[in-house]
Amino acid sequence: VCTYYVVISPKKWVAVTVAGFGIIGVLTFASAAYWKRMDTITATNQGSADLRIQAWKIAFREFLDYPIIGVGPSNCVWHAAEYQSLEQYEKYGRGLFLLTHSTYFETLSELGLVGVILFWAVFYYNCKDVKFMTKELWRMQGSLASQGGATVEEQQAFRDDCERIRYAYGLMGATLGLLAAFAFLSGTYYSNFWILSSMIAALKEVAVA
Repeated sequence: VCTYYVVISPKKWVAVTVAGFGIIGVLTFASAAYWKRMDTITATNQGSADLRIQAWKIAFREFLDYPIIGVGPSNCVWHAAEYQSLEQYEKYGRGLFLLTHSTYFETLSELGLVGVILFWAVFYYNCKDVKFMTKELWRMQGSLASQGGATVEEQQAFRDDCERIRYAYGLMGATLGLLAAFAFLSGTYYSNFWILSSMIAALKEVAVA
């Protein structure tokens, strides 16, 4: 998300400077307990990280059995024990009852290729709408400079419209942050992504108007 905002920023050196101070602040003030906790990020053979990886393996086996439309919405967890490997049974001594803890594996296993294509099609059109709006924003701002006959009030109203279109940047940044978090959270059926998508679509209609 930070990289995205640096890329779109008209004052990149300011964005890079702020990000640099943030990194320096963490390196300077983070406690030993923080770094100790961060070290556990590579311990993927224990705790919740281990269970997530096991869940992803199970979800992928379900997808291989039902590649087109998946096992059905919210059904991955109910079929998890059926798709455990012998090694997983031996390791845990029981049938696992696990959420996928990944939107991408959840979509793949429960909705199949049809669901995956539709999910990413929505995101593709989000990106397309944001690109269209921001391109129009720069065109509008260019035309503002040439509006010699417009009154001060009209020019100010025009600037206000341009500023509202800038919300597209924030909505896309929020969507990217959500998609990053979704790698480790089951969020296909949560409203977050769909609300952001509908806000982008609505803002495009406002921008066109």
